[in-house]
Amino acid sequence: DIATWEKAEQALHNVLKKRKGIYALYDGNKLVRVGLATNIYWRVKGHSKNEKMKWDTVNLFIIKNEMLSYLRDLETAIVRIAKPKYNQQKGRIGDD
Repeated sequence: DIATWEKAEQALHNVLKKRKGIYALYDGNKLVRVGLATNIYWRVKGHSKNEKMKWDTVNLFIIKNEMLSYLRDLETAIVRIAKPKYNQQKGRIGDD
């Protein structure tokens, strides 16, 4: 019900606020979108309002601050390997 969802959403917000990382969206068992976020809660919430994108499950991978310099490279590698349906850009890997 809506009250239960609102409580769960608030708990997620409290745990994930200002966390950085990679998210993976799935439609059933199929990976359909991978992305990076400097605020993972708000990024995934934004995708939940996108009616063109169909997904029902999310996996979150929180990245420690000392590893943030690799965040974009990690996202790029995942997108190039998995080729999710809703990822348009392939990303770029830097010189490091």
